Amino acid sequence: MLTKKIFAVAGNPAGESYYPHLFRLFSGHDDHIYTRISASDVEEAFVTANLAGVSGLNMAYPFRISAMDFTDRREANAENICAVNTITFSADGKTGYNTEFTAIKKFILRRFGRDTGRAVIMGTSEDSVAVACGLTSLGWDVVILNRTLVEAVECAVKCGAQAGEYNSLEKYTSGAKILVFADTFRNFQEKFISCIGDIPVLFLNSQYSTNEIICNADLNIIPSDDFILEQAAASYSIFTGETVDDDTLYRARDFMHSAHCRKNIFSFIGFSGSGKTLYGRSLAERTGRRFVDLDEEIEKQYGKSIPEILEGDGYDAFSRLEERILENICAMQQETVVACGCDTVLSSVNRELLKKFTYPIWLVSNSEMLLKKRCLYDYRLEPGISMIDTINRLFEGRNENYAQVAELVIKSDSSNIEKISDRIFHEVNSRYFF
Repeated sequence: MLTKKIFAVAGNPAGESYYPHLFRLFSGHDDHIYTRISASDVEEAFVTANLAGVSGLNMAYPFRISAMDFTDRREANAENICAVNTITFSADGKTGYNTEFTAIKKFILRRFGRDTGRAVIMGTSEDSVAVACGLTSLGWDVVILNRTLVEAVECAVKCGAQAGEYNSLEKYTSGAKILVFADTFRNFQEKFISCIGDIPVLFLNSQYSTNEIICNADLNIIPSDDFILEQAAASYSIFTGETVDDDTLYRARDFMHSAHCRKNIFSFIGFSGSGKTLYGRSLAERTGRRFVDLDEEIEKQYGKSIPEILEGDGYDAFSRLEERILENICAMQQETVVACGCDTVLSSVNRELLKKFTYPIWLVSNSEMLLKKRCLYDYRLEPGISMIDTINRLFEGRNENYAQVAELVIKSDSSNIEKISDRIFHEVNSRYFF
């Protein structure tokens, strides 16, 4: 039985999200757990969230529009914007929210107060609609520009804005108080710079930091960190019912830039048969790291098989040896991939080691798949309890411990081993680590 609520952000990729770090800072205590889910599509994200026992889910790009179809109800703003980025799970079903709408309002009020004016938005993504709706609700005059006028009009109708084409930017920037780039920067052209002048510019997509044209231009760029923080704070409040105070938000600005640290060790955690050894070995080969199977290392150092250790010396002796071996691996800080045992996370010592020194990847599988892999041969069935029920009970007893440790969750019961290996490699090969 879970004693803590588990929340997650789902994306493709998900490894670069600041949200887990921010939620931990917002919380200030250990009542909630927040992790990341890597999924190839929205359906897989929801299935994985269900397997992991998630109570709330944030949807990263590009899942926000298609996530609408997987919710049972939407709050009014999300319905109008036609995109959800925050979803709560309950016995009554899944409810979708759009926190970008809330975030842009708070962001604008903090920066401009109750003053209004013209805002020009470049692009017609779901971000554009959310931002435009938030601005118009504050009384701003909003213009949405796009490469094609038809798409701009379709977007503008949803939020009571004007519409135009990119090549008319100069016409609308005269007197504008803010310019928002809500699309990817394949659409950012050098000719835009002469039209922008000193107008404050907000880039919602983090690609601006690596775009050569933007980096070389003398633009009045508004840091997007505050907007990200407002979104995270809004989601946190929806999930927990708690409000993030201004002092915490202020501290979080600096925290965001120190949160992503490189780890030399990747660890795989999860239930028996979830693929920890298979995918751990694959990642080690692809990244040039040494591979350690914790169970095999225990047997090698003890000179007995694990069943023999458990039967002859007891679980406590096994657990102490496992803790010592894991501690030695972490202390060496060599570039390593570790496949943990099913019960490794049951030890509080191991959980702290994994969180502090490794980047833990939790592999989840459904009970039917684990049953096909004959993963219960070491577990005694209670009279009248089916094997499926036994697995599900074991899941419930371990999921909270897995979630407390995990930085990334991946559904591993697909028959396409190469696809899962590629996704794991894609996640860890992002700039977050290297």
